[in-house]
Amino acid sequence: MVFFSINSFGQEWKNVKGKPKDLKESFEYLDKMFDDTTKYTYMTLPSDVVFGKLYSFGLGMWIRNNWGLWGNSDLKKYFIENGINHPDIISGIILSEYYNYLNHIPYELKREVDSSLLQMTNKELVEKMESDMTKSNELLKYYPIDDTIVVYVTVTKKKFLKTEKESVRAIAKVIKHENSELIVELLKIPIKKKQSTNYEAGQKINVDPYWCELIPPKNWKWN
Repeated sequence: MVFFSINSFGQEWKNVKGKPKDLKESFEYLDKMFDDTTKYTYMTLPSDVVFGKLYSFGLGMWIRNNWGLWGNSDLKKYFIENGINHPDIISGIILSEYYNYLNHIPYELKREVDSSLLQMTNKELVEKMESDMTKSNELLKYYPIDDTIVVYVTVTKKKFLKTEKESVRAIAKVIKHENSELIVELLKIPIKKKQSTNYEAGQKINVDPYWCELIPPKNWKWN
């Protein structure tokens, strides 16, 4: 599901133009990329899960490539002036401190960074993050039974002479907690033109709570 989520989130990132000039402004740009459902989820879940989700969605790479961290952008200059120059460390700080920003916790520009992480391959880094992360069975409490949540389901889309897979947000109701998974009943699956799926409303499926999102209370707005 990670691969497909990158596709769906990537479309939203493309709509955000320009480059932030400092850490605080980078948070304001991230605010434009995420809707209230995602922000509410990121505020509520444990910080390590939030960072892992952001990293897994490919946002760190997107930031490095699109905000000029490999070049001489104003954002890169800002971090260099504060003693930080490695693009991987810069994007990591932005992602990890975004959680504090959402929760109105003072965020830090400088922090101890384990230099050994920079020697790891992307696969090794993801595996380490997953091993250190809050486990799925510990996340079940964030998704009470009978709660309505967001899950991701796979759809196919016809494009020219080939068919591509991507994911869409579906609305579901939590039916049961089983081991480390949620059993949910699909309520609504938004399907666009040229898209099709094997899922349907009323179907019950097992999902990993790690990849689900919380729906904020009515009229909730982050500020």
